[in-house]
Amino acid sequence: MAAFTLPALDSPTPVRVSADWGRLHLDRPLPCLGVCQVSQRVTSSDRTLIEGWPAYLVYSQLEGTTEDVSSSPDAALGTRALAVLQHVARERIRRFGAFLVVELNLLEHPAGGATIRVRSRAPHPDVLGALASGLEPITRLGDVPALHVRQRVDPAALLSPPASTPGYWLTIDLDPLHFDPETGRAYPMVGRALEIVLDEAIRECWFQFLRHHTSVRVRSAAAVGRRHLLAPEWSTDRALTRINESYDFLLNITPTNSVAAWHEFEASGFERAPRLRYRPVDVDPEELRRALFQIPIHHAEDPTLAQLFRAEQEGIDQKLRMLEQRDTPRFIFDSLHLYGMVEDELLQHALNVLQTVECAPAGSPEPTLDADEFARVAEARLQLYKEELPAVTSRVEVRDDVASVMVAQGNLLVPESTRCPLSRVEGLLAHELGTHVVTYFNGRAQRLKLFASGLSGADELQEGLAVLAEALLGALTPARLRLLAGRVLAVHRLTQGATFVDVFRELTQQYGFKKRKAFGIALRVFRGGGFTKDAIYLRGLQTLLDYLARGEPLEMLFVGKFAFNHIPLVRQLLEREILQPPALTPHHLRLQEAQDRLRDLKQVQELHGLLPRRAA
Repeated sequence: MAAFTLPALDSPTPVRVSADWGRLHLDRPLPCLGVCQVSQRVTSSDRTLIEGWPAYLVYSQLEGTTEDVSSSPDAALGTRALAVLQHVARERIRRFGAFLVVELNLLEHPAGGATIRVRSRAPHPDVLGALASGLEPITRLGDVPALHVRQRVDPAALLSPPASTPGYWLTIDLDPLHFDPETGRAYPMVGRALEIVLDEAIRECWFQFLRHHTSVRVRSAAAVGRRHLLAPEWSTDRALTRINESYDFLLNITPTNSVAAWHEFEASGFERAPRLRYRPVDVDPEELRRALFQIPIHHAEDPTLAQLFRAEQEGIDQKLRMLEQRDTPRFIFDSLHLYGMVEDELLQHALNVLQTVECAPAGSPEPTLDADEFARVAEARLQLYKEELPAVTSRVEVRDDVASVMVAQGNLLVPESTRCPLSRVEGLLAHELGTHVVTYFNGRAQRLKLFASGLSGADELQEGLAVLAEALLGALTPARLRLLAGRVLAVHRLTQGATFVDVFRELTQQYGFKKRKAFGIALRVFRGGGFTKDAIYLRGLQTLLDYLARGEPLEMLFVGKFAFNHIPLVRQLLEREILQPPALTPHHLRLQEAQDRLRDLKQVQELHGLLPRRAA
């Protein structure tokens, strides 16, 4: 300890010390510590498996030591690392009244699984139970052999606690699963999976220790996790966000000649697909992809964030490839990778809607708003959000190069050909402003900026929320529901090899769509070379209904833009206070009629149950 002085251990900000003996990381004051030796056996990796834990000490074995580390912890730790550990233990016991060390001991040769050794007096059974249960998923990892999780008391350690350290001490003896014990060659994918399992197991274990051995109270095991990110993690978030926001994916695959394309198609007698034209792509996808894979994602210690970063890197890569392949036969393959196929169940839902839901008989023409009038209404609604959150900088643009109302990087784009029926105005505003704009700026309000630009796969949840907003306002009409179902059918037929004309004919002749409406569906689905995103509106809505039926909270989904499969991670990040609750609440959710409908919709099983009763 003479070579350096530890910083104050009661700091609310992270304590991080690196020296020749190893590294100490304390996210915040907690009466727990992970300990692990840096393995000299593993090549191609400078990581241990505990660096995502809220508090850890990783150490190098004392040079020249040949003693059995399992029987002589003092020799294994080395003098200075041991002194650091004891200093932390004494301070934490003074402050919290108890202290727990969980040591991860990576075995050199397989022993049949993972063994939890109690090397001091035993903590509360719930602590050991949580750790054992948390380690069970290791036995189900696909790339490792069958394992068993065992517990045993180490009698030799009971009279003399390991390393003379006060408190409780548990050791996990773990088989060499993430590297080849003969060559030391690392298995990175197994290592990443192990990091996630161990991180979750430790949070559960430490949560129980806090409950039973200290007066510290936290809401959940997730809340035990880290609350502070490291500089490389912030840097990775910003770097991914910069690339994600450097281009507008949807705008770049939206035809600029939709009106002219309709007239061309009409002039051909609806027998020849129109030529679609696109704006020039103003970025170099190859250069962006090169920069994308230079981002050092592997520097992220936090396993949860590492998962998000890797998924985002993959999602951005897919979109950049699609820009490169726009208007070519290869475009559709990355689209399918990004948005998925039309599953049999989803297709059946769509066909059920098309076959059973009827539009109301045509009456007198409904009044409409033109583009400028609609833009003024949208501006007034946006102003209300801006008064609540001055950081909202959205603007409304009337343009001649978009085919439908859409949100691009927080701005509302309105086609100059817009004729919006009055009955559709509120639903459209709730869809675009109350969902897409609100989640964009809620994401911008987060410290993790990826939640504004959108995590990979976010579109399905986004569109599910947006269509739900229409339903909560009673604005999801039979015609609108049939339109969403028609899009699913069109995507399915596209993937079966149908042509633009084939899809148009089926929609008009078999399912009764008007020619202009069927053209719009086909245009959206065949743009770019085959864009399958339109299937996610109905899929997202159905998945969202299932989520609500389980009693899950709706408000959490407005934190930012993320996917359904990110919900457990988002919930964890909220508990850890890395994410904050939504800064904005959509206006439509504040209406009593919407809350009443939301309560009723939680019982809905079939999509037609979303329609207003008067129209069902």
